Amino acid sequence: MEIAITPEVQEKLNSLEKLLFEFYDPNTNNLRKQELEKIFEDFSNDANVWKHVRDFVKFSSNFYVIHFSLMVIENTLKVRGVCSDSEAWTEMKYLLQSRVLTMEGAPSYIVNKLVKINAHVARIDWPHFYPDYFPNIFKLLQSSNNEFHIILGAKFLQITSEEFLSPREDISYARKNELKNFLQTRVVPEIFASLLRALEVWKSNLKIIAALLESFEQYFSWVPLGEVYSVALIHSISQFTPKLEVGVLSLSTLNEILYKALVPVSFMPVLSHVIAHSFTLIHNLATLPLCNIPDEYIKKVIEQVHLVVTHHWHRVDSAVSHQTEVSPLEFLTSFVRFTFETRAVREHLYECLTVWASLVDQLSNTKQTTLVQYKPVMSSLLSRLLEEIKASSCLDDELLNEDNKTDKQESLDHCNDLIAKITELFPEETFNLVLSYWVPASLTYAEFLSSHNASHSSQTLEETLSAMCNYTQVLTRIHQCVEARYSDLVRKLSQMALEFTRTQVYCKPELGPISILLVQVQSEILASLKCWLSNGFPYEEAIFHSLHCASLPLILDKTVPAKLSHSAVHLLSSVILHRPQCDLSSLETLIVPNSLIHLPLETRVVLESVLIRSILSKPLPSPSDERQFVLQSVVNILVRNSTVECHHLSLLLPHCALTSKQSKQILGSVLEPWLSQVILEYPRHFDKHNYRLCEDMVAFYLESFRIIQDQMPLNLIQNSVQCFIDRFQSGILPETHSILDKLFSLLQVIIEQPSSQFKLFVPSSLDLCTRLLNVDSPHTPKSNAFSLLAIILMEKWQFFFRGSQLDSEAEGPFSTIMTFLGQSCSSPDISLVGQNIRALENIHSRWRLYEKDVFKQHFLRSFLAAFLRLLVEKQHTLLTEELTLVLFHLAQVDMGGFYVEFVPSFLRELTGLSDNQRQALCSQLQSHTDFSTFSQNITQLANDIRCYRKYSQNITVPHN
Repeated sequence: MEIAITPEVQEKLNSLEKLLFEFYDPNTNNLRKQELEKIFEDFSNDANVWKHVRDFVKFSSNFYVIHFSLMVIENTLKVRGVCSDSEAWTEMKYLLQSRVLTMEGAPSYIVNKLVKINAHVARIDWPHFYPDYFPNIFKLLQSSNNEFHIILGAKFLQITSEEFLSPREDISYARKNELKNFLQTRVVPEIFASLLRALEVWKSNLKIIAALLESFEQYFSWVPLGEVYSVALIHSISQFTPKLEVGVLSLSTLNEILYKALVPVSFMPVLSHVIAHSFTLIHNLATLPLCNIPDEYIKKVIEQVHLVVTHHWHRVDSAVSHQTEVSPLEFLTSFVRFTFETRAVREHLYECLTVWASLVDQLSNTKQTTLVQYKPVMSSLLSRLLEEIKASSCLDDELLNEDNKTDKQESLDHCNDLIAKITELFPEETFNLVLSYWVPASLTYAEFLSSHNASHSSQTLEETLSAMCNYTQVLTRIHQCVEARYSDLVRKLSQMALEFTRTQVYCKPELGPISILLVQVQSEILASLKCWLSNGFPYEEAIFHSLHCASLPLILDKTVPAKLSHSAVHLLSSVILHRPQCDLSSLETLIVPNSLIHLPLETRVVLESVLIRSILSKPLPSPSDERQFVLQSVVNILVRNSTVECHHLSLLLPHCALTSKQSKQILGSVLEPWLSQVILEYPRHFDKHNYRLCEDMVAFYLESFRIIQDQMPLNLIQNSVQCFIDRFQSGILPETHSILDKLFSLLQVIIEQPSSQFKLFVPSSLDLCTRLLNVDSPHTPKSNAFSLLAIILMEKWQFFFRGSQLDSEAEGPFSTIMTFLGQSCSSPDISLVGQNIRALENIHSRWRLYEKDVFKQHFLRSFLAAFLRLLVEKQHTLLTEELTLVLFHLAQVDMGGFYVEFVPSFLRELTGLSDNQRQALCSQLQSHTDFSTFSQNITQLANDIRCYRKYSQNITVPHN
């Protein structure tokens, strides 16, 4: 008999409806909405809210009221847990289950919310106190004429899986495992069988099929490969792939199987069916125009092929035999056609090219006898790629995307990367094919350079020049994989480069837009020549002279476009480095004041550093004892002022890359006066707040030390470091943080030196770190200070320890470092916490830090507590694995003490737990010493602490 609504409940229901209508009324102002929100919040916190919302759900037909009531129920379950009144709880449970059956025609968000709350309840009570939960769902799926019930049953199964497996904090670790095990072993077989029966019965109703496939996809995402998957099941799901309305769901469901890379032998028949289906699908799609197929569908198809290639290609030959009429090679041939049918949507094309790149990677370990059968497919793919490269000229080459590339360059990069991979498999064939496209374009280009007239139309010439530019870029990309005929190619390229410079076609205004293409072509030619020289091209005076003459004028001419002069600088740098002798006479036009001033500084640095390296390492026409004088003269010209040009010097030095002791000595002698002068002027500039210049000065010292530290007098290093540090005695201003970053880098490099004489820098470095880390400001750059502390411990361990004992004089500094590292564990900066965890682990790995008596006595427990607290509080969840590992290594010092003493002590200090809960948590731990069990113990402990705290909170909140 249906229970009538009481007047009291009706009155409250009417009041709630009125308030909700007012809240959602667009004419209600924000101030009134805030007042209403406060009323709703107070209602939700009422002790009798459980009873009120139960009545509202039972009697109301207003969707606003029902949705509000369901939200309150859901939040109450999350915050307070189950109702303490078992009778009221049971009534609520079955009310929710019966109410959802009456919701046909209701908005989907209402139905989904009801299903979700039902699943939430089952997560708490099933199977012991809710045994009919799944049987009721199966009855819905068996309905013979009610579409709503079928879809509702599928939705129940989908959301139940999501709720049961979600990592919530309101159930214990043991309950989570119990739920998953019970679901997988007791119910999943029947779930699959029920869904499969419904698929076959309702195959013509695509709305139902969509709901069933969504449910299948959810279970396929986590159910291990095994007997529950059958060929019949896969066949039934596969039959819906061609139907665009549900094809995406069908593909997504099958893809969940392919995502599982570890496949039992017994599962191979099922996997074979999935792979064969993928082959057939591509074979059929390759014959169709893709313009009428939704993007999402194509994306899922590409995803499926990608999974087949990356996870299962090594199984393909055995998997598809006798399973399909489409062989692997036929599939690949079809996929070539499919790939370039997708080019209208660039993202689809690039995804397909990524699949091909994965396949080529797979084939790189294939035997040559097997590899040969792929040659026709790869040849076809290469031809299509080269055609695509030619067509890329029509793409935009001005607007930059989020990767800082134009559409054209992104297309070229994808194609070139794939061609380079194929070249590693078939070098000669690839090179010949690329040349067959490059040669016709190069002949037209050479003809134009010699005559300055185009025998072709302007449009044809532009297309040819663009193709020449693109194909030259391809040749450059594959130069390392090709040895045959490269001498002829270098000669042709050098002739074209020289002719371009000689005729100065880049500055002829009558050529119009073509001049831009000419600059691009010449830049690619110069870049290509630079790569060929770097690949071991033998020295030939005639060719090297041509390259010198082709590049030098482009560097000196101020009217040359920056892109072209940049390529010329890099080519000339290679020419200088590969010449057997340093011929300064041929470079004298470069070594004059302001000859390179028009070039960007980064471009100048490339050439200037090569000049310095050449002077220092190659034979000079003059006696070798003049080398220092020559270098001094050159440096004085290139870098005119030692302090103002510190930035220039700091950029220049890293490129010098000297190896011989003599070269370093000469460079050190040249730089020493400059270094001394910088130290004299640094305090003055710092006091005048010229902080950018001070940063450049410290950077100059840093790069000098990296290259010539053996030639720098110790007292010079000591005085300079002290000079830099002294400026921070009175405080650390935000404007000086960039100087500090460079100073910390300098100190790190100094401390890393193995010589014992550098131990004297430890006290001043510690003092600087201490002052910085004591600054209580979130904007202080503390990362470098912690890095320096870690390097001090790692590289200057003997400063603190003599043997296994801590030196009494170093006790204070050691304690300071450990204290700072411990305090950093509470930092909200996840990168800083991760950095210091890794630093501690590295120090322990090398010096057994955790086992030292001083660490065990004073720091072990505090670090254990700090790291375990991070896991319990779920701070920095991205560091969970690193936190667990460092806890294991810390606990290994005394694993017995960890379980028997530390954990109980840690739990006693935690708030929000009862004594019984603490005892239960301790008893659940297994005192194993292997990392796998320890990791499970720690994960379970952290989870259950959170769960028990929630239980304790629920007990303190009364509700009916």
